[in-house]
Amino acid sequence: MSRYTRIPALVALMAAMNLSTAAWAGAKGGSGVSIVFSGDNGTASGTMGTVRGSSDTLQYIGCTVSATAGSSRAVWCSARNSSNVTVTCSSAEPEIVQVMDAVTSDAHIAFSWDAQGSCIGLSVRPDSRYKPKEV
Repeated sequence: MSRYTRIPALVALMAAMNLSTAAWAGAKGGSGVSIVFSGDNGTASGTMGTVRGSSDTLQYIGCTVSATAGSSRAVWCSARNSSNVTVTCSSAEPEIVQVMDAVTSDAHIAFSWDAQGSCIGLSVRPDSRYKPKEV
């Protein structure tokens, strides 16, 4: 094999090695919106990038933080699954509102509510395993 025929073979081998590494790199995860009821209480969860990239046009999950002059911050969370079931909750509890500071557009969000519609738990998990949202 001449020197000039070995170069294309070497380039092809390097390209194949690079592609195989990219295909297996990093753990992948994420989930669409899941809503679970337990009597009057319940939990909703989902990964924002996965939900945004889903093929249906129904799913969403997210939380909003707001405040007005002279009042404390409050959070309002909502989610809808692919079966068109929608849930919401709200809270002005400082510990729950503070969790929203960790939200990214690619995070996994889980929230739970009580019979009065108050958010009693909020979990935000930014993680490299989750698919970034697609525009």
